[in-house]
Amino acid sequence: MRKVGALAYPTNAQESGWMPNPLPAIYTDPALAEYRQWLNGRFLESSASLAGSMVSDRIEDYYVDPIEIGYGGLIDWSRDFIGRDALRGRADRQTRTKVTLEWDDGDVADTIASSLFGGEQFGGEHRARYLALPIPVYGTYQADAVLAGGQRVGVAQWSSFSANSGHLISTAVVDLDHATPGTELTLLWGEPDSRRRIVDAHDVREIRVTVAPSPYFDKVVKTDQAAVDLR
Repeated sequence: MRKVGALAYPTNAQESGWMPNPLPAIYTDPALAEYRQWLNGRFLESSASLAGSMVSDRIEDYYVDPIEIGYGGLIDWSRDFIGRDALRGRADRQTRTKVTLEWDDGDVADTIASSLFGGEQFGGEHRARYLALPIPVYGTYQADAVLAGGQRVGVAQWSSFSANSGHLISTAVVDLDHATPGTELTLLWGEPDSRRRIVDAHDVREIRVTVAPSPYFDKVVKTDQAAVDLR
């Protein structure tokens, strides 16, 4: 093991295919009304922020389920639990799946340059939204729209710069029709018409992304020979 620092720690989530912080699906079900009333400002569910380019009037559009993000193998279908039948229905009618999105290096560089040095010389009225590295996330729950032909086909939930690959990558869920590795899509970077005071005026940028598998890297099975190779 090697000490790499706190900023590097969360980048391994995208490389391993772990979705670290999905929005909890608690805000609409009448059965959870009493729980929502019990929450106060000290709880993450009541004080967290929603950030990113995805805009919808339906909070349900920001939810994910364990099937589409690859956690179906953790479900014990042999026992009864609240929501079991509904979850089984989702498993039988899956429409989205988890993928990695690899950002285009040139588009990333242009976005960073625009955010630092101004808008007009980079084709926009305002600067681009600042793209912090290695984790370009500026809300508790990040949701960036993923498009194909101008239509939303998915959402990127978390992003980071992968030093191992030399690219910025996202963990996302996309429609099955657009989930084949090598498929080219567009990610919108920024927050349209944001009313949050921590978000400065900026132009939403289109960033080309390419679908890759999730996990992004093949898992390494550690054997005695692998340990020798590492030494």
